Amino acid sequence: MSKAIREYENNKQDKVLQWMMFLDNPENKEVAEIMEENEDIKEAKEELDKISQDDLLRRMALKADLAKRDQEQCMYEAERDGREQGKKEGEKKAKLEDAKKMLEEEITLEQVMRITGLTKEEIMEDMKVSKNEK
Repeated sequence: MSKAIREYENNKQDKVLQWMMFLDNPENKEVAEIMEENEDIKEAKEELDKISQDDLLRRMALKADLAKRDQEQCMYEAERDGREQGKKEGEKKAKLEDAKKMLEEEITLEQVMRITGLTKEEIMEDMKVSKNEK
């Protein structure tokens, strides 16, 4: 933000930099001067003042912001959980492939279970599925 403020000193007509000044400090005297030229910022300042003065509107704005943040957090957690589940499924699939290869090499089922950490049921179920796919 400080870089934008310094840049504003060199280019006061840049609309984006004017908005950056407004967002940094809407009460700044420089912003008051900007509002004389930029009607959009003037409207935004008036709306900000109106919302700031109305306790109900301020609480509604806060509630909307919190709801948005909650939704973003839920999306993040769902994405993270989906990645974790996919990783676990991939690891299990790799273990089942290893188990299949070990059994083909005539390693005992007990040894395969001990090495892979899979249960007898998981291995046998995978073997049934593999036979049905052929």
